[in-house]
Amino acid sequence: MAYARTDRIGEEVRRELDRIIREELRDARVSGTYSITYADVTRDLRYARIRFSVLEEEKRGPMLNALKNAAAFLRRELGHAMRLRYTPELLFELDDNIAYGAHIASVIKQVAPPAPIPNATEEDAAKVIQKAERVAIIPHVNIDGDAIGSSLALKRILEGLGKRADVYCPTPLADYYKFLPGAESVMGANDADEIIKSHPKGGPFDLAIAVDSSSLDRLGSCAALLEHARDSLVIDHHATNDGIARVNWVDKDAAATGSLMYRLADALDVELDPVVAECLLTALSTDTGHFSQRNTDAESLVVASECVEAGADIAELAERLHKLRTLSKTRLIACALNSLESHFGGKVTVMRATAADFRETGTNEDDSEGIIDFGIAVKGTLATVFASERAGGIKISFRSRPPINVAAVAQQFGGGGHELASGCTIESTLDEAVGRALSALGELADISG
Repeated sequence: MAYARTDRIGEEVRRELDRIIREELRDARVSGTYSITYADVTRDLRYARIRFSVLEEEKRGPMLNALKNAAAFLRRELGHAMRLRYTPELLFELDDNIAYGAHIASVIKQVAPPAPIPNATEEDAAKVIQKAERVAIIPHVNIDGDAIGSSLALKRILEGLGKRADVYCPTPLADYYKFLPGAESVMGANDADEIIKSHPKGGPFDLAIAVDSSSLDRLGSCAALLEHARDSLVIDHHATNDGIARVNWVDKDAAATGSLMYRLADALDVELDPVVAECLLTALSTDTGHFSQRNTDAESLVVASECVEAGADIAELAERLHKLRTLSKTRLIACALNSLESHFGGKVTVMRATAADFRETGTNEDDSEGIIDFGIAVKGTLATVFASERAGGIKISFRSRPPINVAAVAQQFGGGGHELASGCTIESTLDEAVGRALSALGELADISG
């Protein structure tokens, strides 16, 4: 029995030490294709002989020296991780036994990048997720309800599977989404930068998942996490998605990314709890105008029903997301409405929010969310433009009715989105940006007549 115990502890030491070396030991000499092949622990647990193999012959000596030099650090970290009463002293030695050739070959296979999947399904996404232990979740910049609701739901789903998952928001989360469960744990761009600086490429994340984002620039500085992790996945519903990950699950017909998260939970055999339900209902509600816009489909209504059944309060969410607003935001809306213009014979409306408007009303960019809906609500309007003056340029938002495809218009300026809802940023003056947006809209949508 004592031998069985030391064998078990030895295997645990091998696995944990391999993880610590790959994730926490920052030494350039520890490189190449290597494997911790065996940990032989003495019966009294005083010593552990650690054998390792390195494929590249020229890297074997330097790595042996690096591990010997780091033995005290590795022993301390091993003790913290395994919580042993006594952590054995680590004795490193090269393992050149040809019997480990097959093991090294399997390591090479794992290191070699797997083939990309451009048209993935929920089953593909589930397989990638099941292999991962630590996951970075990244919503897009200027996070909306679908992005944060889907991200927090995904975090909860992964944690339910025993995985470690963190959400990294490239721009600050708006106050009116901070009521969501799990919002207090959201990390920021600075946290992502620290991770990237302090870890070599390939760690510490097994998987990075871009959520509701159609391009790398939509991930801001957090895009580096997608390229830094061992594997990458995108879950999105934008038709303009250009395949930013290795595994790309994009369903342009889905009402919201929240619908995809519901399918993913089912593929992973995870039942909805009140937390996941509230996050998913937020995602669906915000991207469908609380189930009133044309993208509202049968699936989104079924998912909403399941969320309510699981404990989400749809009436309270409607109040928080669509009805209640601050006095300062109400005044910003008044400024935008006061700027309302009609173009192309009443087919297009335009509203503006200037830097002075934001300053005088005490609002910020987050408070402009939803203002564009007032423009498309004007009777006879086929498309609307909302231009807001920001530090990085003029943010242009488009909304339309069929058959006008405003995503094609936004793409003219490096933006994207959905056929009936899209956006872009134009670096110019406010009036010039509005003029260019109207010109492109009139030409591409053929509504100038």
